Amino acid sequence: MRLNPSKFTLAALITAAVFWTACSVLVFLFPGPMMNTSGNMFHMEMGRMGFMLSLTSFLWGLVLWSLFVGAFSFVMSSLYNLLVRE
Repeated sequence: MRLNPSKFTLAALITAAVFWTACSVLVFLFPGPMMNTSGNMFHMEMGRMGFMLSLTSFLWGLVLWSLFVGAFSFVMSSLYNLLVRE
């Protein structure tokens, strides 16, 4: 089965945007627990750090993460198509 790189990229881009938005909402609503979770995920003590969440940082993160995931997905699906034999 071959993948359509354009459709796969669009699906990944939309998924990244939804997850970024959900994560940002959680950071806005629960900054302390989310900082603790972030520290656990990166094996770091992040107690003295804080989040910088503004509309601008949300939008920049949304655009940049979506573009990064989109580019990654396009390359990955194109390589997959090269490796699969039908």
